[in-house]
Amino acid sequence: MLEEIVYLGRNNSIELALQSALPDALPVVIDHSTLTRCQVMVGATLIDSATAPALFDFSASAKLILKFGASALPVGRNLSTITIFDADNLLGITWSDLFITVK
Repeated sequence: MLEEIVYLGRNNSIELALQSALPDALPVVIDHSTLTRCQVMVGATLIDSATAPALFDFSASAKLILKFGASALPVGRNLSTITIFDADNLLGITWSDLFITVK
């Protein structure tokens, strides 16, 4: 299980390389530059690139960058999910089993 730390009021970012795997194939890093939207549920708090675009950067093809230091997340350890959207996945694809600790 992946665990990341957010330092509120700091410029630290989280860089994730989300991977897709077909049956009987090795995982491949997805092209993050094709994303149109990203939602991250941190505990009970939803952060959405549609309403808070400054907290996300998916312009690089090899990684998704989360800039949550400027957010108003509650302090604590939170089970989190990430949902990404692109032209082929209008309903989104969700990754789970991620803990985000906010300090």
